[in-house]
Amino acid sequence: MNFNIDAINSILTRKHGDVSSVKVLEWHVDDITEVACINCTTRVSRLIIHYRILGENNSAPIQEICFVKMPTEGFLYESAISMDLYNKEIVMYTTVLPQMYSIEKKYMTPRLCYFNDKMTLALKDLSQSGYKCADRIQKLDIEHCIYALQCLAKFHALSVKLEKTTSLPDSVKFNPYCNTGADKTLNSLLAKQIPIFIDSLPRNLKEMYPNFISHLNTLSAEKIINALNDSSSSKFNVLIHGDFSINNIMFKYDKYGLVRKAKLIDFQFTRWSSPASDLLYFFITCMKFEVYLRYFPLLMNVYFNALNKVLRQLDCPKYDMRSVLKEMDTLYPYALYVLSGILPCIICDPNIAADSKGFLENVYKQDHYREISVKWCEHLAKKGTLRIDEEYHSD
Repeated sequence: MNFNIDAINSILTRKHGDVSSVKVLEWHVDDITEVACINCTTRVSRLIIHYRILGENNSAPIQEICFVKMPTEGFLYESAISMDLYNKEIVMYTTVLPQMYSIEKKYMTPRLCYFNDKMTLALKDLSQSGYKCADRIQKLDIEHCIYALQCLAKFHALSVKLEKTTSLPDSVKFNPYCNTGADKTLNSLLAKQIPIFIDSLPRNLKEMYPNFISHLNTLSAEKIINALNDSSSSKFNVLIHGDFSINNIMFKYDKYGLVRKAKLIDFQFTRWSSPASDLLYFFITCMKFEVYLRYFPLLMNVYFNALNKVLRQLDCPKYDMRSVLKEMDTLYPYALYVLSGILPCIICDPNIAADSKGFLENVYKQDHYREISVKWCEHLAKKGTLRIDEEYHSD
């Protein structure tokens, strides 16, 4: 881990403004990644600093804890480099998110403590303030979904204001799937994933929905990127999170165990696009399927009420829900990719490394993934859309 006393002083300077009166007693870095080859693009560690303020009589040592992210190695690292994900996140934490804070005066994300040119980020550890991720296997209930979508809506609305007033950096607006080599990498992944995914599906499902299986068999990087580009041509675009999964939302609870706040983490896949992309990703990767079936109209209203409330406060025009609902249909190839290629990596056993032999076969065999994937396949095969209320099909 690339930390030295200069980096430690830089972190403390952000907090105290002057380190001449600060004496660092000791610091160390603990690796908190579940396994060395966890299925994400970054290695995660915790930096713990103990220090004392000089001149304060009998002052107890102070503890500062940071959540540290740095590039990992192997296949996922190469993919992240080809899509320029690390630099994108650094720009988010050093430029865009501070600008959002200057408008909102509240942090929706961890605060930046330190970064360097080796693409290492040190962020305020939200877990020290009581935030934690929900169970990725159990997925989100309706209460968690409401807080998550309200937080996302605020993030989207603030990005509209920034684009209107200062213009967001091109690096965070650019679609990472369109980077040089990304389409080849994606096609290579799909060629491996799709046959194994189809093979994992129950025989009766494949026999009942041959057209759906045909869509899967012909899924390509070109279709996915075209769908994303169509979404990017929306009349109303925002800076989407791009990886709005259950692993990238942290929740805070009250003394009764009820969720009260949500914050976002991980901004490597941001791009300027329709909010439909984030919403689709959220529905498939975050919530219990039963919650989706029962509360889809309610949750769409929760998101749009929160979005338009903030847009009004920021003197920006509000947006109509029906356009986003229609845009979800254009993202059908992307929905298939999220279901077959992204969701299994999000909820799989972390001890099954993404670059290991037999990774795909092991992931698709997991009972909890098979259960949720079959439900989604049946729904998408029948409807061909994420919309479930007939009211939303009208023009």
